[in-house]
Order: sequence, then structure tokens, then C-alpha cells
Amino acid sequence: MIPLRDSVPARRPPVVMLGILGACVLVFLYELGLPEQELARLFYTFGVVPARLLGPDPPYFTLVTSMFLHGGWFHLLGNLLYLWIFGNNVEDAMGHGRFAVFYLLCGLAAAAVQVGFQPDSPVPMVGASGAIAGVLGAYLVLFPHARILALVPMGFFTQLAEVPAVLFLPVWFLLQLLYGLASLGVPTHAAWPSGPTWEGSWRVWCWCGGLPPDGAAAEGWKSGRGEDTMDAGAATEGAEGGGTVRNILVEALPGLPVSEHQVELVERKGVGHPDSICDAIMEQVSVELSRTYLEKVGTILHHNIDKGFLVAGEAEVRFGGGRVVQPMRLIFGDRATYRVGDVEIPIPEVAVRTAKRWIRENLRFVDPDQHVEYDVQIKPGSPELVDIFHRQEVGANDTSAAVGYWPLTETERVVLETERYINSPAFKEEFPEAGEDVKVMGVRTGRELHLTVAVAFVDRFVDSEATYFRRKEQMRQAVLEHVRSRCTLPSVHLYLNHADVPGRGLGGVYLSVTGTSAESGDSGQVGRGNKVNGVIALNRPMGTEAAAGKNPVSHVGKIYTILTHRIAQRVCEEVPAVRECYIWLASQIGEPIDRPKVAAAQVILQRGVRRARALQQVREVLDRELQDVRTLIHDLAAGKYAVL
Repeated sequence: MIPLRDSVPARRPPVVMLGILGACVLVFLYELGLPEQELARLFYTFGVVPARLLGPDPPYFTLVTSMFLHGGWFHLLGNLLYLWIFGNNVEDAMGHGRFAVFYLLCGLAAAAVQVGFQPDSPVPMVGASGAIAGVLGAYLVLFPHARILALVPMGFFTQLAEVPAVLFLPVWFLLQLLYGLASLGVPTHAAWPSGPTWEGSWRVWCWCGGLPPDGAAAEGWKSGRGEDTMDAGAATEGAEGGGTVRNILVEALPGLPVSEHQVELVERKGVGHPDSICDAIMEQVSVELSRTYLEKVGTILHHNIDKGFLVAGEAEVRFGGGRVVQPMRLIFGDRATYRVGDVEIPIPEVAVRTAKRWIRENLRFVDPDQHVEYDVQIKPGSPELVDIFHRQEVGANDTSAAVGYWPLTETERVVLETERYINSPAFKEEFPEAGEDVKVMGVRTGRELHLTVAVAFVDRFVDSEATYFRRKEQMRQAVLEHVRSRCTLPSVHLYLNHADVPGRGLGGVYLSVTGTSAESGDSGQVGRGNKVNGVIALNRPMGTEAAAGKNPVSHVGKIYTILTHRIAQRVCEEVPAVRECYIWLASQIGEPIDRPKVAAAQVILQRGVRRARALQQVREVLDRELQDVRTLIHDLAAGKYAVL
């Protein structure tokens, strides 16, 4: 039923009600002119977010401002129609002032009940539904015998009829439910102080009398009963030829990709950074051990070389060339299999030989024999973990979880490419004083990008402070020109060795003897460097596993960390409807690696696509890649995947 007018005449004009109607319309017209990201920010700033309201510096003003925001045409028109029909008589009976106070109190009561039910909720509540529900309740109390002229649908026809006003209470709740089902909400993945939340899809909830009228639809989406989610049962089926059942969940996130967030932070550590040195060497040792095991016993045995540590040495830098006073110490840690029957595996020899070769190939001015000492602390593995490798089907060595994503944002790509450019052979030929220890931090705000770059200058190529600053500016201009030629952002700023201070001699410049800060004062450790996709992206969910140095056969911390990123990339490449993809995998110790405890995909879809079909395609890619995990394992053992 659609109410048209009531049977109770008003004695005076409803000034307050008309003001509320006008304000809601004006605010909604303003909303229509906003892009998605700005609209999301508006709702988060002026809507009621329970977690913010109960946190530090609560924005109490949102209890009022939220009543003038609406999530769509259906939401707005439904609210205004009911306020127009019932509000004038309530205002007439109460008086303008009392009606204004009553209206606000009803809205506040609805917000209070919502905050009480879900105090930790990050979902914004907007709309006048709570206040209008109070007005409707007051109308029924004040005019219990009133009748409403309504348009009543009857099959293909409609008919005008007078119906008791009391019947409009359930109609009102039905209207709110329909709004919840029809509304697309505000698609935003914008982070607020506590960081990104991935528990469920962001929605705008409209409330009536303190209860979520669209709660049924919202909870359906969250639990997987709506079309935004394929639950485990729907997403699980036998793999081709094998009958393998996998626990797969696919979910659509109505949010903004990270590239459309207002703020983005990305870091990249270069090949000569102490953390990167540890990651690269320990990973290469794992690859060499895998080859050695295959050569000597025909299979890859248990090993994990992921506890490496590079202890900084001591150096004296000088303009024109300094010297290393005390060498760095490279410590190899954790476990490996030393013996199989009568066959001994020369673990220390493999580790040191591999490290020296990597240093010669990647650090131009580090002498692996003179500038580094080696301490091999690799012990035999535990019997249970060693036994996993001798079982018919090798299972996961741990209960572990990982997450990966695709695509890279432009900021992530620029940060990654900037470091690679500085450490490229062509750049070193033009600027031989640029050491391998490079760090790039990218900060994007809106469409403006700030890159702060640290490069360890090699002192033998710098004869004076004046030469240093002259070459530094030439280097900065070259890098900035390179970045601008490959970046679509309209405003790019680059800062090189920003802590330098002219006039302070050696104390005001970033010089090194070997091109890495590990020579003096800056130690490194496995797992503190770049993630497996090459960057440290603070806007993204990140796992805690260090992939470098772990065995490629059973260590799910390594396998899943790389696999999640690969699956996410495949999803984006093969499913055009997907704008951004996140893949989550969790293992259970001893279980087959291709059958994780849970495999989940969260995707942000293009507008207007067939959600059910897109989610099915995502599930198919995820299932196929898990089925083919053995190919990834073989590639990891061969060193075909970089981990930094």
C-alpha cells in the first residue's frame, strides 16, 4: 500500500516537518554530485559509526547529521512520503518546538539502540528512518482511529481505498526491508584509525525504532545466503578426476580498490639493504640445498634456513675512499637434514659457498672473503617434521595462514620500479657512486605522490662534499624524470637522502665504503624486508610468515604466501568483472597442501556485472590453482620465484 493522505486535517502549517523534508532533499542532491570515494567519506564523517562513537574523541554531532543522509532514491522517497503523510498531524498536535525535540529524540533513540547492540560495528548508520518510525508511532497513539487513503495494488491493477492507519506499521517495516534488499549501500573500503576491516561487506544501515530494518538482508549477505557470497557448500565440489573436496569461500566486497583510497603508503627495500641481503641469501641457500638433496638422494629433504641474521660491521668512510674496519657477520640459522643413511649432506659448505656467490653477483663493492664472516648454526630437524617428508603424501608442516592480492596499485608499481631502476646496470653505469642499499618510501595523498629515497653513496667515487651534493642533485633529477615518464599521477615529488645537511662534512652526507649500510651499524634479518610481491604495502592485509629460506615442499608459510598472490593475479587476469582480489589460505598441520582448512577469495567487482557468475568464475580459478599447487612447488625448488 502506498499512502496518499490521511483523514485528519491539520490546523496549522507543519513548519518543522517541511524544514526537515527540505534539508533531506538538499543534502541528497549534494550526495548525487559526489564521486564514490567522496560519498563514502561523507557517510563515514557524518553517519553514526558505533565503534567511533564509543572510541576516543567521539563525534556526537553525527547522532544528528546522520538523520539527514540517505543511501538512495528509494530510501529517501520512502522516508519523505511517510513523514509527509503522518508528520504534519503529529506536529500540529505537539506544536513546532515539541515536535522538533520529539523528532530528534526518536532519531537519537534509534542510534542509541544500534550502538548498544553493536558497539564495535564499523558500519555507518544513516537515514531518518528511526526518527520517522517514532513519528509514525506517535501518530498511531494520537490518532488511533484515523484512516488513510492509499493506493492498493491488486494484481495488474491498483485501487484507491481507505484503510486503518494501524495497518501502516507493518507496511513501514516492510518498506524498510525492501530498501535494505534494494540498496547498494556505500561501496567503500576506506580505512579509519583502526585500519581496514575485512569482516564483512561495508553497508549503510537504515534503522527504525533502534532495530535494523534491513538486517535480514544484511545478515544474509554476511553469512553467505545472498548473492554477494558463495558459501563453502556452494563453492565445494570434486576436482576433475580426483574427487578432491576443498573448502572454498568466495565473497564480493562492495568497496573501493586501494588505488582509490585517499591515502596510500608503500615501501621497498633494495637488494643491498641488510634485510634484503638476508632474505636473498637464505632463499638461495634453500634452493641450493634442494638441488643438493635431489642430486645426492633423489628427493628434497626437510630444511628451513629462515632464521638468518646479518650483524653489522664497522667501517671508516672518507671522501675518496675509506675502509672496512670490522667485517660483517652472516649467521645461518634453523634446521636441515644432514644425513640420509650413509649419505652425508655438506650443509655448512653449501651455505657459505652459496652466500659468497650471491654477494659477488649482487654487491659490487663487498668482498665476500674480506668483508664478511660466516657462522653456520643450522641444526638437525625435529623427527616429526623430518618424517613428514617420508610419508606417501607430504602434508603441511604447520598450521599457518597467508594472504595475497592483485593488482598492484600505481603507487606500489612506481615504488617497486624506482628501486629497480636505481639498482639497474644502466643507472650504475651513469652513477657508479650509487650503492645497492636503496630504500624507497611512497606516500600518496589523493593524486599527489611523494617519494623519499635513500641511496648509500660509495665514498671512493666522491672526492669532496661539493661533489657529493652535485652528483646527488643530478641523480635526483634522473630518478624523478624516470618516475614521471612512467606515472600518471599529476604531481610527483622526490626527495633523495633527505637527512643530508651541507656544511657538516662527513656528518652531513650518506656515504659508505661498500654500498650497504650493513658495513657499519645497520643489521639485517630474514622476514623484515619486502613481501613476496616486492613491496611493503601498509594499506594491504599482510601475513606474518617470512617466505625466504623455507623449504618449498611442505612449508605452507612459504607456499601459501606465494600461492595467494599468484592466485589473486590469475583471478584478475581471467575474470574481467574483478577490479581487485584478495586470496586467503589457512592450512592444518599434516593435511595435504592442496586442501587447505579454508580457501577464501574476496573480490571487488565492476559495476553492473552478474555477481553470481563472476563469483563462480573466481571459485573455479581458485580451485584449479590449488589443484595445480605441485607445479608451484617444483618452480619454488628450482628458484623460479623471487621472494623479495
